Amino acid sequence: MACVQVLATLIAAAVHDVDHPGFNNQYLVSVRHVYATLYNDASVLENHHLATAFSTLQVGMHTCFCGVQVTPSGIAFMMSLLTYTERRLQYSGVF
Repeated sequence: MACVQVLATLIAAAVHDVDHPGFNNQYLVSVRHVYATLYNDASVLENHHLATAFSTLQVGMHTCFCGVQVTPSGIAFMMSLLTYTERRLQYSGVF
C-alpha cells in the first residue's frame, strides 16, 4: 500500500462517523433532511462525514499535513473507504 493510501486509511478510520446526527441514510432521505438535499439522497451520511473531515483538515492543513498534497486519487480512495459499508449493504441483496 502506498504512503498516501495508508494516510487516507488512517484519516478515514478517524473520521468514519464524524458529526453523525444519530439517524441512518434512509431516515434522512425520508424526512428530507438538509443533508439529504445537499448530497442528492446518495450516501448522505458518508458524503457528510467526508465533507466535514475535509473541511476540518483544511483548517489545520498547514500544521497537520505540511507538504502532503491531496490528489484526486487520494480523495477517491478515502471516499471508497467511507462509503464501503453503505455500498455493501445496498448490494448485499442483489446476489
